[in-house]
Order: sequence, then structure tokens, then C-alpha cells
Amino acid sequence: MDLDKNGAVDVMAYSLFKYSLRIYFVIIIYGTNYYLKEMESNYMHLLDKSQRVLLGDECLCQ
Repeated sequence: MDLDKNGAVDVMAYSLFKYSLRIYFVIIIYGTNYYLKEMESNYMHLLDKSQRVLLGDECLCQ
């Protein structure tokens, strides 16, 4: 397999392309994971507040 100048450039561009795709997918996966964790913590916080309000109302009713 002989690589002339263009072939070497093609191989280098292909490896850079693969590397950038890998980084892109890692960023997407970590970003999605972080976003879901944030949404979950916000939802749990709201759920906690609503449960406290409900418990407070029940305590007032009793």
C-alpha cells in the first residue's frame, strides 16, 4: 500500500474526522446525561415541595 501525498492527506483527514466524531458523540452523551440529571433533581425538588404542601394541608386539616 503506497501512500502518495494525497493519500496521506486523505488518511489524516479521515482520522481527524473519526476523532472529531468521537468527541462530538461523547459531548452529546455527557450533555444529555447532565441535562437529564438536572431535570430529575428539579423534578424531585418540585415533588418534595408539593408533598410538603400536601402534608402541611393534611396536618392543618387534622
